[in-house]
Amino acid sequence: MIIYSAASFIRNPTLLKILIIIQLLIMTFFSFKTQAALIQISISDKVIHFFAYAIMTLWLHLLFSSKNIFFKSIILLFIYGLIIEFVQYFIPSRSFSIMDVVANFLGILCVCYVGKKIKL
Repeated sequence: MIIYSAASFIRNPTLLKILIIIQLLIMTFFSFKTQAALIQISISDKVIHFFAYAIMTLWLHLLFSSKNIFFKSIILLFIYGLIIEFVQYFIPSRSFSIMDVVANFLGILCVCYVGKKIKL
């Protein structure tokens, strides 16, 4: 029986790819639902945006050891967030929100900064 440490488990490329795909699917699903179809929660949606993009950035950081590939994946993640916001403009009861884009960006930036400081 093989016992994995938490660090080796979370750095498993296959697991990270699965986590990224699942999170992207969940983010996309909830982004395209109408407001009426969503369960109302008491925390700000900006907090949810921040943590969703921060967690996604962490997965990408752990997956890509090359700074060049990581940087490109972060750019693509930011563009994904912009596209999601743009599409929401056309969904009834949803709208484009620049503050959502800012929360997305801050989540990405926070993980990049912390990751650099603690050398993840």
